[in-house]
Amino acid sequence: MNNHKNGNTRPLPWPLALLRLLRYALHVLEGLFTIAVVFPRIGQATRLRLTLRWARGILSIFRVQLDVRGEPPSETAKVILVANHVSWLDPALIMALRPAHFVAKAEIRTWPVLGWLAERAGTIFIERGRRHDTARISRTLSEGLSAGDSIALFPEGTTTDGAGVKPFHTSLFQAAVHSGASLYPVALRYHHADGGLDTAPAYTGDLSFKDSLWRVARRRELRATLAFAAPIPTEGRNRRELAAAAETAIRAALADAAARSAPESSAHPPA
Repeated sequence: MNNHKNGNTRPLPWPLALLRLLRYALHVLEGLFTIAVVFPRIGQATRLRLTLRWARGILSIFRVQLDVRGEPPSETAKVILVANHVSWLDPALIMALRPAHFVAKAEIRTWPVLGWLAERAGTIFIERGRRHDTARISRTLSEGLSAGDSIALFPEGTTTDGAGVKPFHTSLFQAAVHSGASLYPVALRYHHADGGLDTAPAYTGDLSFKDSLWRVARRRELRATLAFAAPIPTEGRNRRELAAAAETAIRAALADAAARSAPESSAHPPA
C-alpha cells in the first residue's frame, strides 16, 4: 500500500483510541436519552433535525469524510433507500443525509445498549428465512411508508468488504410494490485518499463487533462515498424486477466510484 497516496495509515495510539471510544459511548448514551425522554415531547421535524445531528456526530467522532455523489431524495419524499452493506457505520452515513427507519436482522436487538437504541429509533427487525416473518415485515414497511416514513434496506442480507455486491433478496421489495414509493439505490464505498478500496470498516466474517469497533477506533480517519443512482419507479413492476433493477444500479454506481482516481470536491466534512 502506498502510504503517501492513501494518507497516514499508522494506527492511532491506543490511549487516543480509547478516548475516541469513550466519546462514542457518551454519544450513544445521548442518543438513548434523546429517544427516551426528548422524542416523546417534540414534533417530527425536530426529531429529524436531531437525528441528522446525532448521525453526523458519529461521523465526527470517527473522522469519517463523507463524499456524496448524485442527488439524494428530498427530506419530504416518501422513499425506500436501497444500499449495499459493508459496516455497522453504514446507517450513520445514510442518516447523516436522510433519516430513515432501517430493516435489520433480529439478532441486533440483543446487542447491549445498541440493540435497545436501534429498537427505540424505529428499526424494523426481521427473522430471515422465516416466510411468515417476511410477510409481517412487508406489511409493517407498507404501513410506515403510508404514514410518510422513509425506509432503508440492505437487501444483500449480509455485509461484504465493499469490493462487490451480493445478490439481492427480493422479499423486502414487496413493500415498494404495495406502497408505490420510489426506490433510491445508494452505492456505499469506503476508500483511501487515492480512491483505492479501504476494507478496515468492513464488518465481515468472524470479526466480532468489539474487534471491528476497535479497528475503526484506531484509524486516524476514514473516507466514504455515498453514490445515489436515479430513482426507480415502482409502478407496474413486481418485487423481482425491482430487486434486479436496484442491484444493477448499485453495481454500476459502485464500479463508477471505484474507477475514479480520487473523490471530487463535493466532500461533506463531519459536522
